[in-house]
Amino acid sequence: MSQSLTPELNVARSLRLLLCEALFWYAPALAFLAVYVIVYAVPPAVVWPHLHVVTLVLALFFGARLLASRVLPPRIAFAFSTLFSALLVQSVVGYYLLVLVGLESWGRVITQELLLSYLWQVPDLLQVLDVSPVLAGLAAMLACGGVLVVCALSLRRRDWAPHLACLANRWLSLLLLLSLLLWAGVTLANYLRFASTDLREPVSLTFSSNRLALGASARVGRDLAADQRELEARKRYLANDAAERRNVILIVVDALRPDHMGLYGYARDTTPYLSELQRQNRLRRISGMRSTCSESACGLRSLFSARYGHQVLAQPISLHQVLKLHGYEINLILGGDHTNFYGLRDEYGVVDNFFDGSMARGYYMNDDQYVIDRTRTLPKWNGQPVMFQYHLMSAHQLGKRGAAYSHYLPAENYARAEAKQTSERYTNFYDNGVLQSDAVIKQLLTDLDAKGYLENAVVVVTADHGEGLGEHGLFAHGKGMREAMIRVPFVIVDFSGRGRDAFAERASASQTDVSPTILRELKMPIPDTWRGHPLQDKFSRDFVWSEQHPEYAVLDQRDQAHLWKYIFNANTGEEYLFDLRVDPGENANLIGRTPLDRRKALRALLHFPTPTAP
Repeated sequence: MSQSLTPELNVARSLRLLLCEALFWYAPALAFLAVYVIVYAVPPAVVWPHLHVVTLVLALFFGARLLASRVLPPRIAFAFSTLFSALLVQSVVGYYLLVLVGLESWGRVITQELLLSYLWQVPDLLQVLDVSPVLAGLAAMLACGGVLVVCALSLRRRDWAPHLACLANRWLSLLLLLSLLLWAGVTLANYLRFASTDLREPVSLTFSSNRLALGASARVGRDLAADQRELEARKRYLANDAAERRNVILIVVDALRPDHMGLYGYARDTTPYLSELQRQNRLRRISGMRSTCSESACGLRSLFSARYGHQVLAQPISLHQVLKLHGYEINLILGGDHTNFYGLRDEYGVVDNFFDGSMARGYYMNDDQYVIDRTRTLPKWNGQPVMFQYHLMSAHQLGKRGAAYSHYLPAENYARAEAKQTSERYTNFYDNGVLQSDAVIKQLLTDLDAKGYLENAVVVVTADHGEGLGEHGLFAHGKGMREAMIRVPFVIVDFSGRGRDAFAERASASQTDVSPTILRELKMPIPDTWRGHPLQDKFSRDFVWSEQHPEYAVLDQRDQAHLWKYIFNANTGEEYLFDLRVDPGENANLIGRTPLDRRKALRALLHFPTPTAP
């Protein structure tokens, strides 16, 4: 009956249908924004920029459908609108889900580089997540088919485009539609290219991944004077001719927790190789080291630049540069995709050889077998001092685990954890990864030894950050300042055969101490702008800082009877105070019993990149 209505009534009805469809498209955006703002504490100012992006996308979508209805035969125009609608539904829903997965898994909005990187690794990723590729493929096909059918049925009854497309003169309507598409396309392109990421609008973050807006390394108003001081310090740094130019092997295990290592007293023997080295008195370790954040980019930067997150510089003097000045060849062999992970590749600076998971043809990018196989292609050592930096993914929730290391069962990847609490299945999964990490370290050192690189070498094993296994409802990393997220191991294995004095036990060390400790081991000068300390020296430290926006923490070591840890959430104003000497699990928040002046004094110790709540 509606087809027999007058043109005016058809137009009115079509406009109502257009309005209803527009509201339909805004609904998932508003639902996503509610979660984004409420759950992830993003400032509400993000709402309007994101709705602006949605409006531009809808302008392109509606304009393309009107143009198709104007220039194509009805059946072809209908098919185009159906396919375009189905594609947009899947893209919008899929994008929002991936953003939430990124925030939940590593605390950042997914980027276009990571999307493309993992696109080619979907079968391996599904295997790691213990999802059948066949069932996943069938589910995807059914979902796509279902969306297509729903879109076709909806448009058959409620397609407004054919009526509105014919309102004006043919050439005038074409001109208007092309102008609309051009305006929307150029405006959207300019937004994606130039939009500030300060508001954390997700689309701008996805397409501006080199500007780190959600990590601890995000900084507003960088200290240019400090950058200049660092440049001057680099110019005046002189290599020490008397230094011990021993080979350096730095092994960083992603997301490795010391309290799940047998070496550190864990009930399970998850590190048989490292524990054996300890029994041979070839190993020194620190128990109380903490990372400067709970994700990789800032953790690694702090590790090799000896700076806290609030001391980020544009071009810090790094461990790699210092060793380069002493004649070292610098080689990076890294599991995981460092090239496409939020500009992480650039943080390493200029090195002699760089290999990572993005270059691992025929391997899953997070498979440490690639790291082993790449090491086996190295030539025999030629006598030139060399540094190897390794990055291992075996303990990471997305790292590939071999069947030979399924020792603790039943095991389940907590990437799909439904309940926000610890579980033996999740602990088993993680511990199997730690066991595999230990085996990979053994294999790497065995292969390096066979090629002569371990002769008189300094070997360091540490981590970029910790890992949540359900404590306080937190899984994975990048989500705060709890001990599970920031406690990391620090081990030096000495293959010189000389024997070295053990490190003095201390309440806490910082990730910023790693590079100074390595240089002290080699009798090399430590850059005077570094903030860390060599752990071989006797020194006292009042505070240790960590941060992962929106949470900031300081460890106060001034009271010998207590080890105070203060956490402040800059978005919500929540405060936590724990005495780690009596409450290492951070279960008793003492902030309610703390006088206001004491709370203000603790907050004053923190360093914020932007104004915070009062």
